[in-house]
Amino acid sequence: MNNKGVSDVDFNTWAEKSFKSRVVVRNREITVVIDGGGLSLVAEAYLTNVEKVYRGTNMVGELNAEDLHRYFKTLVWLRVQQVTTNRLEGHDVRAYAIPAFVGLLLHNIGTVHDDDYGFTLVPSMEKPEDVLDVKEMLRISKAIRSLKDAFQPVDFPLRSMRGSVEFMSKAVIGNVVMSYRAHDAQVYAYLAALVNQLILEEASKPFYYVTYGDLNYYHRDTPLGDVDFSVGKGPSDE
Repeated sequence: MNNKGVSDVDFNTWAEKSFKSRVVVRNREITVVIDGGGLSLVAEAYLTNVEKVYRGTNMVGELNAEDLHRYFKTLVWLRVQQVTTNRLEGHDVRAYAIPAFVGLLLHNIGTVHDDDYGFTLVPSMEKPEDVLDVKEMLRISKAIRSLKDAFQPVDFPLRSMRGSVEFMSKAVIGNVVMSYRAHDAQVYAYLAALVNQLILEEASKPFYYVTYGDLNYYHRDTPLGDVDFSVGKGPSDE
């Protein structure tokens, strides 16, 4: 509820209708920049889940939060490379074990044509300074795959370059997750917050009218530690 007594849901509905009633620039391409800022939280939560399940055993092995963070960030970068350049930089991603929650994120990254608004959303990501090479990726993948009895990995999304419009239409602007679309499920805003998805082009920011939530809420108050990483089947790869 805002200070005028209007609920956020009502305001978002009004904002979306108001936006649609305006003259929309058709065939506009918007670059959606991913910097992976919140993936360290995913790594910490995954490791916490593993330690809970395998408490009192030596199954955790070589896994640590820093390596997992770099592993997840490299997977996201490879997905963006695949979508934008059709290259995987010498990586055979079929060999990499991917936790289901991370697989969900990868499947949502991709180029999207939003015909309702006339936008084309294209992911972009700079090569991380701490990107892992093939040898390191295989080492960590092997450790993750050894946990398959409780944490069945999923496959890298190889066949489709398309992402989801619900995810790709979200961006962090001024520490708030925003969109030009109302009524999408909160999980998409959550995923956008975890990878710190950005719109850098100032001319595109005014299109993002709809507020989903404060970045601190998604990073701090949402219980990522309760996410079920043990789901054995990822989203379908269309």
